[in-house]
Amino acid sequence: MNYPANLDTELSDIEELISDFSMEQLHAIVRLETGVRRTMDPLKVILVIEQILSDLGFRSEIYVQTSHDERSKHIPEKPNGQGMLRFHFQEYGAIAGDEFGVCIDLAPIDESREIEDNEKAFLDFFCRQVGTVLAHQWVFQNLARTQERLLSAINTVQEISGFVGHEIRSPLASLQSLFFLMEDQLQEISRLEQVTDEDWKPFVDKMGQSSALLRKVIRSTYLLGTLDMDPNTFRKNLEWVEMGKSLLVSAASAYSFEIRRKRQRVVIRRESRFAHDFVHVHRAWFEAIFDNLLGNAVKYAIEGGRIDFSILEKNGEYVIHVSNPVDNPPSPERLNRLFEKGYREDVDFDVRSIGANQGLGLYFVNRIVTLGYGGRVLVWVDEVRNTEGTEDPEDIETQVFGNPDVPATLEENPYFHIEIRIPKSALLA
Repeated sequence: MNYPANLDTELSDIEELISDFSMEQLHAIVRLETGVRRTMDPLKVILVIEQILSDLGFRSEIYVQTSHDERSKHIPEKPNGQGMLRFHFQEYGAIAGDEFGVCIDLAPIDESREIEDNEKAFLDFFCRQVGTVLAHQWVFQNLARTQERLLSAINTVQEISGFVGHEIRSPLASLQSLFFLMEDQLQEISRLEQVTDEDWKPFVDKMGQSSALLRKVIRSTYLLGTLDMDPNTFRKNLEWVEMGKSLLVSAASAYSFEIRRKRQRVVIRRESRFAHDFVHVHRAWFEAIFDNLLGNAVKYAIEGGRIDFSILEKNGEYVIHVSNPVDNPPSPERLNRLFEKGYREDVDFDVRSIGANQGLGLYFVNRIVTLGYGGRVLVWVDEVRNTEGTEDPEDIETQVFGNPDVPATLEENPYFHIEIRIPKSALLA
């Protein structure tokens, strides 16, 4: 008997085929359609199919094969049992793609039962319908999973965008500015008859800044995903990191564009032996301390202001201290709340404020320092800048970034100070 070989069979051919089916067989087709309409649950659908086949006198084993699902049933080479029938279909590319296939093994409950050709034709047709149903179910499940992933991704993006504030928005803005500057510079270089190393130097410098900014974006994104860290997490993936080196790198590259734009001067002092003093820490979190402190200082310091950063060792502790001049120093109430997650003086944290500055820098710093390393973070406002380390100049390495014309003191503006104290023993293996 000739019967449809694929899903594109004309309706007239199907009518001709089913005209030979018995009432019981037609009823089975209707039950299949009704059962599918009543539920989209894949397990329930398979149970309905198995029950229909059981009522027709067959035990069934349904195998769904997909290339992406390790839980797919393994199909034995040969069906086991006397009188077994196998229907194997991989003709659902238009529905489910080439990686999907269905195999159905049927065994007569009555082992002595003989199956006629017309019954085989019906079973083949019925199993094709089953295969079509399972193909649609598989697509539906994939779409449902995809939708869940998309919703999860959207929620994550919204949360990150809400949290992100200055942490990512600022370096991305700097990256965009660098991109336009590099484009202009390339055009200028292309017009030169002969290009020297000096011509390339500003372009290479901007490439270095771009690379540092990208690293900052990646690190900040990672931190945003690990806000609720626990003490055990700090002990994983530890590395030996040079004390304060990331601060120098950030000042020289990631923040150099903003430092120059605001005509600021950044003075970094650290004990000379720190060039060879390594600490055993989680790199991303440890470097985030320096990155956030410098980023906040650059952002909130007045235009033309001087930022003083020191990294020293005192009484068995590493002491990290930064000060920057501000126009409007934080109020006493805000000083007490600076470490709260997402606290801002003007408005509380709202995840719907996509892309807004949500003030997470000090939350990051405080959580890493206190929870990860058992240290303390202090903040205050004073009339004088940070001068730690200036009394021992021969033991202190000093590097200056930005505007060299900024005076050593600014008498009119108060200074905002942040000091971090971390036990040295917490940073050593």
